Amino acid sequence: MKLFLIVEGKSDKKLFSSLEEWFHSHEIQVKIIIAGSKKELIRDALKHYKLAFYNGADKVLFLPDQNGDPCALYTKQKFQNILHLNNIDIIVLKKELEAWILADGECIRRIIRSDYNPSGITDNIDNPKENLHAKLRRYLKHPVTTNEAIECVSPYFSIERAARYNTSAKRFKNIIENL
Repeated sequence: MKLFLIVEGKSDKKLFSSLEEWFHSHEIQVKIIIAGSKKELIRDALKHYKLAFYNGADKVLFLPDQNGDPCALYTKQKFQNILHLNNIDIIVLKKELEAWILADGECIRRIIRSDYNPSGITDNIDNPKENLHAKLRRYLKHPVTTNEAIECVSPYFSIERAARYNTSAKRFKNIIENL
């Protein structure tokens, strides 16, 4: 199975690339394409879809953040030009990729070397990126960029654990396991 993931930016690609062994365990070969931003991901969705299938994709997953939109369905509806196409899915990351990371308590504990457990579903954390950065800043003793944060968490992140406390991570996991 050849799967193309269309993501917003470099940090998304870094985190999904860290799941390579997990994808392989499901006999899935993954190619990750960076769109540049949510706006570009939506605007160029048809182009990315065609490029993926031209390059042998069996399935294409678009992975936009919900951030800035009132709900995941609202974000998904922005993809009107491709919703009718075959072998695609759109998984809106509730609210941002960092909410998936915060859902993986073991990952965070290993980095900050302190107790941390998600206090329930992480879908609606107000600002997951700032929340994650604050946790890492306390441990690292300096402000972190998004790329630094992802660099820190990538070796420890588990989609299996994140899926327990984030519904979009769970949807992603279920889609991959059912391919």
